Amino acid sequence: MLRRTLALSLVVVLACSLFFAVDIKPASASANQIYWGAWVGSSHIGNYNILQTFESTVGKDVSIWDWIQLWNRPQDSDNIPTFDTAQMNEARNAGIIPMVSWAPELGDPNDAFTGLQSIVNGAEDSYLTAWGQASAAWGHPYFIRLMWEFTGSWSDCYPFANGNTALLFVQAWQHIGKRG
Repeated sequence: MLRRTLALSLVVVLACSLFFAVDIKPASASANQIYWGAWVGSSHIGNYNILQTFESTVGKDVSIWDWIQLWNRPQDSDNIPTFDTAQMNEARNAGIIPMVSWAPELGDPNDAFTGLQSIVNGAEDSYLTAWGQASAAWGHPYFIRLMWEFTGSWSDCYPFANGNTALLFVQAWQHIGKRG
């Protein structure tokens, strides 16, 4: 079941890649053009100046710019938990496709998130709905890396940590998909 779900996820990602393959930056004459991206800096919050320095250093502009947003961590100097329209616009205005590495995180004692079961039970629905509404209002294509590194035990929200299981991970993905 997990293998089939992962295969289906890959098909969805590839299909989305074709669907979102918009001509944001001028295409090169090469038939072998790829979209490539980066997460740069030491903060979860993307910094366009650091990205430009990276592009200058490697001698190639990115097509995809990734940053991290943890939805259960309060806003601070390293995190913006809400849909960040300003950051999305900054990427789009630079001709770059935004990609948000998006996940919940344990850590705030005042937050109801207790693990993947919290998502499955609907305790995160108001947040997910607000994010989805803000995303729809923004109205442009972008990528989401939802709960990435799912095989790790170093993070609070992934399978094999804090009582989470692969089945709960799949159910959480499914629940989030139904909310969007």
